[in-house]
Amino acid sequence: MSVEASSGLFQNSLESDQRTHPVKLFTTFPSKIIACWHFSVLVAFIGVLFSVTLRSKMNWLSITSKVTTTRIVCGFIIVFLTLTAVSRSVFFQERDKEHVFGFPVCAVCPETWLEFSGKCYYFSEYARNWTFSQAFCTAVEARLAQFETWKELDFLKRYAGASDHWIGVSRESSIDNWEWTDGTDHNSWFIIKGDGECACLNDKGVSSARSETKKKWICNKLLDYP
Repeated sequence: MSVEASSGLFQNSLESDQRTHPVKLFTTFPSKIIACWHFSVLVAFIGVLFSVTLRSKMNWLSITSKVTTTRIVCGFIIVFLTLTAVSRSVFFQERDKEHVFGFPVCAVCPETWLEFSGKCYYFSEYARNWTFSQAFCTAVEARLAQFETWKELDFLKRYAGASDHWIGVSRESSIDNWEWTDGTDHNSWFIIKGDGECACLNDKGVSSARSETKKKWICNKLLDYP
């Protein structure tokens, strides 16, 4: 389903929600190492007790054997060292996993969106009024394009081409101040021509028109994490 096919969602317009996804780290592996270490100590302790018990029984039965307590203890020490080595191996493997997954995952834009300056941009293919355009952007968890730098404005003008595209600046009337859709002031850092109450742009610059005029539009949002 294309992005524009989601226009049916507009009847139940959702709040715009900029989302980021923190990267999860592996934090449970120390408990695994402690468990392995405790198991190793337990095995060694049981081994010593077993060797002493076995030696006592051999003396009680007067059995002559080449097997001595020292050899039995040495055998269990070898087992203990082996288990310790296994514990260390598990530790380093889990530590490597933590290092691999501890780095941020590359952020990506949805299909058919363009990435620029840490944001994703959607340029519509057909024209609608300003209210519909705003609702569409909200439905796809974005907003009508809002930008803060000349580089972003130049990028939008270049990709908009000759067609007018709605952006996220509006005002109540021709005598009121311009505001972004999030309620912040426009601050007049770029010129908006015309007497309309909603702003639009093309490759020539930014102008304005009445809200019911049908134009293409631009949505943007922060980069998404997979």
